[in-house]
Amino acid sequence: MFFYEPLTATAWVSVLLYLAFLIGMNELSRLNKWVGGAIFIALPLILTIFVWPHTAVEGTGAGTWFQWVKTYSCLAGAILGG
Repeated sequence: MFFYEPLTATAWVSVLLYLAFLIGMNELSRLNKWVGGAIFIALPLILTIFVWPHTAVEGTGAGTWFQWVKTYSCLAGAILGG
């Protein structure tokens, strides 16, 4: 999906479903502090250990130290600022 290409119906549906998922996760995290902790602390730890090593492709920015620092600095702001 590039800037000057028309979006297909599949792309629009994907964007809307992803947006609905993110809004739903946000509302779940607001239920109580334990659900929020699970979403903002436990889930990122699980994804870091089990998913990230398999998805970081050599030769891209996904496997570098900068990607880790950027991700966890945003996560720290969400945890400490909330």
